[in-house]
Amino acid sequence: FSQGTGSRVLILMDDMPVLQADAGLPNWADLPTENIAQMEVLKGAASALYGSAALNGVINIRTAYPLNKPVTKVGVFGTLYGDPSNPSDKWWNGSNMPFETGVQIAHRRKIGKFDVVLGSNLFYNRSFIRGFRTLDNGSIDSIPGYNNRARVTINTRYRHSEKIIFTLNTNVNIGSQNVFLFHNRNDTTLGFYESDLAPSPRGQNFRMTIDPALTIYDNFEGRHRFQFRYFYIDNNNEGNFGNSSNTFYGEYQFQRKFKELNGLELAAGIVGNHIISDSDVYLGEIYQHSNMGIYAQLDYKLWDKLSISAGMRFELNATVYPDTLRYTPSIPGLPIPFNEVILPLKDTIESKPIFRLGLSYKLARATFLRASFGQGYRFPTVLEKFISTSAGGIAIIPNPELVSETGWSAEIGFKQGFKIGKWKGFMDLAGFWSEYQNMMEFQAAFFGIAYQVQNIGNTIINGLDFSIMGQGNIGPVDIDLIAGYTFLNPTYKDFDDSLSRVFIQQNSTSDENILKYRNRHTVKFDGQATIKDFSIGFTVMYLSFMEAIDYFLEYGDNTSFPFDPNAETKIYDFRQDNPDGSLMLNARIAYQITKFAKASFLVNNVLNNMYSIQPGRVEAPINFTLRADFTF
Repeated sequence: FSQGTGSRVLILMDDMPVLQADAGLPNWADLPTENIAQMEVLKGAASALYGSAALNGVINIRTAYPLNKPVTKVGVFGTLYGDPSNPSDKWWNGSNMPFETGVQIAHRRKIGKFDVVLGSNLFYNRSFIRGFRTLDNGSIDSIPGYNNRARVTINTRYRHSEKIIFTLNTNVNIGSQNVFLFHNRNDTTLGFYESDLAPSPRGQNFRMTIDPALTIYDNFEGRHRFQFRYFYIDNNNEGNFGNSSNTFYGEYQFQRKFKELNGLELAAGIVGNHIISDSDVYLGEIYQHSNMGIYAQLDYKLWDKLSISAGMRFELNATVYPDTLRYTPSIPGLPIPFNEVILPLKDTIESKPIFRLGLSYKLARATFLRASFGQGYRFPTVLEKFISTSAGGIAIIPNPELVSETGWSAEIGFKQGFKIGKWKGFMDLAGFWSEYQNMMEFQAAFFGIAYQVQNIGNTIINGLDFSIMGQGNIGPVDIDLIAGYTFLNPTYKDFDDSLSRVFIQQNSTSDENILKYRNRHTVKFDGQATIKDFSIGFTVMYLSFMEAIDYFLEYGDNTSFPFDPNAETKIYDFRQDNPDGSLMLNARIAYQITKFAKASFLVNNVLNNMYSIQPGRVEAPINFTLRADFTF
């Protein structure tokens, strides 16, 4: 739900952070999916080694490098959308029906001591959601949503010797799109796949990264890595919705395994990050933020059974702000003559040490017990403190008083491998407990007619996570299965405090002690059967009913004044009609035509359920994708 705000999970690409520095969010379209080799997931607080954005964990995506034989891969696809389950929600016809198409290309080869990896992705989309705009003559014109982009990635590596390696990776992504936040909330003549009668901002974006790096291996089994990044972003959007930033990043990391100390491993380093942002959404002012950190982590193994990992980090954040913040609140649809707000700002310097400890014990050949504890710390991004814009008819206002959130996360887990006949796999059960102080989240403000990022207080999030993965066969049919279940209990720590309770109840659709925009239960299952060159699979995901959202979304009608807190919106109607949560079923079938060609047919939302992951935004109806992949 909190799109556009900082992430508590750090996304890395080949060990380099890909989060947009001024907003703390990933742009998934930047990732070279055509060249991904593997993905590594680290659960729990990892700020000690990776920094403030890793409060809840890390996802590290590693790209492929060429083997001895050059490889070229080409994939093309096209998607068509079926009719919604409710015919009245269909706004399109044969001439403007939604669809998307794309092509991706990857080429990897060695040229002497050079490794070259090329990637490209072209994508064209006409969305199943449409909005509206007011023309100069006062008439209303519809705008089918779109999201078009083109990306080129060039990764090079020069192996000067076995001990000295240079790399230079570049990524350029250009695109155009319009933005929708909510479906229509009040007009009964419009369907759930139509946006509010508010401007749907259109814009173009340009994103570029240049990542040089040098890796040196010394004569003592030590590795020295120097890596740098320049990240430029220019989102040129209509309606006070643009932002731009320059990011400069540098890191030195040392790793060594000490054989004389029974295999003790050390990873240590120093990292710095500086951003300069000048954007419409930040009131046109220039903001500068610097982040610096020193970290170290030790890994040690005892008796070939017990693995110990301990780390610490000292992090410093420094900001340079304009002397004064001046803005005039503008609430769409409300004819209130707000006065200009003038707030003095001061540059800040803030620092904090954080620690992490992890243990893993091998109980038996395929039985492992683990435990971990890690502290976290996240400084608010420029966007979270100073964004001032509107989206979907809702004002988003700055909060210069926002302060850093801190916390810790602990986990106890049990993993059991198994082999039964021709079947093998593992089961994993984990219990987790996280606590946050001054947690930052988007919240309704000004009696629900605007939003801002706020410190919502101290919170506790705990629960259980179970997963099972297995492979086997039934006769000539190979079977792959993955399943998982997560129970989440997200609560306010001070809910029993009378003032906190009143504040929460007035702003939440639930009287229970539960954080907003969370699903208590999540179930996922994926199964695939393969026989020779033919495979068929399906994916099921269930999200339980989201009990607590902002009261304003269900009952507020901000298109009129005075504000009516009892006016039920279409979001309320949708939630009343879908009290059992969201169920999604996807299916796929593929055939390896030759060694070099593969055809796939995918059907998403097979049941054609109308469901919503983000309140106020309905997901796609049933849709059909035909894909062809070629390898040379």
